[in-house]
Amino acid sequence: MASDKRCLRVAKFIHQEAARLLGKLDNSDSWFFTITKVEVKKDLRLAIIYFSVLGDEKKKTKALSYLEKVSGYLRKEIGKGMRIRYIPELCFRFDPSIEYSARIAELLKKAKKQ
Repeated sequence: MASDKRCLRVAKFIHQEAARLLGKLDNSDSWFFTITKVEVKKDLRLAIIYFSVLGDEKKKTKALSYLEKVSGYLRKEIGKGMRIRYIPELCFRFDPSIEYSARIAELLKKAKKQ
């Protein structure tokens, strides 16, 4: 088992590299997503990458399928920069925090006008 500090360092590295690599990929679709955070399990075998998409369920599903499609490439490229025995499997999950924040801001704006 890895220490909490090591898990955080690995998660930070994966977050930075995944964002960089996804920015370099040719993404001709009109939707946009953001990687919000990465969690790495104690055994360093699984990294959960949380992403956010502004839009409807169709865009969320499309973003998730795109990320799952390029996960093998991401894992391979991320592994090149890591000195670690096992490169973590990448698992993607939707993070509703940005949507939630936008909704709260909208409600506060409405309350101010009244």
